[in-house]
Amino acid sequence: MLQISIGATPKEERCAAIGQPDYLSQSLLENMVFHRMMQRLFPATNVPAYFGIQTFTSDVGSYHEVFLSYDESSREARDFAKKVLEEEPEYWDARALFELAWFERNDGYQNAVRSGMMREEEIPLMYRGTLPNVADRTLLEMLPALPWQTACYALA
Repeated sequence: MLQISIGATPKEERCAAIGQPDYLSQSLLENMVFHRMMQRLFPATNVPAYFGIQTFTSDVGSYHEVFLSYDESSREARDFAKKVLEEEPEYWDARALFELAWFERNDGYQNAVRSGMMREEEIPLMYRGTLPNVADRTLLEMLPALPWQTACYALA
């Protein structure tokens, strides 16, 4: 299997910087959402290929990136990899923006529960899981659930 680094976030998006106080959690979150976005945009159905997240070590610290691994002996897999590299997104799509906002809001609720400011049963139902449920939702269905500031930022 041949492995190609795709990046930590879409090409034109900012990403967590090594050394910032919340780098590890922010980087892993961005990578998870970007990984899910790449799987959604480029499903590797019946192709010997998959997306993953890898940790790399550098002089300034460890960092994470999404990668594509594919069987270089398969023409379909080579074509798939070429398509991914040619069509790699420049920006977060609507579902990824929703997921980023969802994780931020979910983290806030979890912190409130841990600090005793709220009880777990007070968390709104859509934030009680470990992953956002966006599979069958349209952008119009997702927008009302976004934190207000994030929705405005995402659409600006």
